[in-house]
Amino acid sequence: MKNLKLYASLLPLLLFTGCSWSEYFVINNLSDQPIFISYTITKPKEHNFGIFEHSPNFYKTTKQGKIDWNNKVEIKDTEESSEIVNIILPPKTTMIFGRLQNDTYTHYNQNFINDREFNLDFIEIEINLEILHISKNTFNKNFSKDNGIIKFDVE
Repeated sequence: MKNLKLYASLLPLLLFTGCSWSEYFVINNLSDQPIFISYTITKPKEHNFGIFEHSPNFYKTTKQGKIDWNNKVEIKDTEESSEIVNIILPPKTTMIFGRLQNDTYTHYNQNFINDREFNLDFIEIEINLEILHISKNTFNKNFSKDNGIIKFDVE
């Protein structure tokens, strides 16, 4: 009976630990040449938190095209505005520019938990002198989801 009480008291603790996860919004430059990326975010409404960040993180990619979490890269934003990001993404490099905590992304206008807001206005990716413009409405047509990574691959 004593063990049963102990297990019963530990059950709530176990249910609320280890259940946290993140989904990442990324652009993978798997090509052999640099690409130019520009995106605009808006300040979240009221007390909300934006999914997309002004300070993205960068990592080298593995030969399999995955994020090499042990190989962080420093890249400078050429834009000083807090709402616009302009960067040159080197070859074989991944840019993580958004995170969604403890929620599953399906569409930009879904109801997000934890006061999250899809604050990306648009993103432009220049590849071989051609510019691809991706808005909120076309986001899901251009980005695919794979194991919690919402990604756009440049090959």
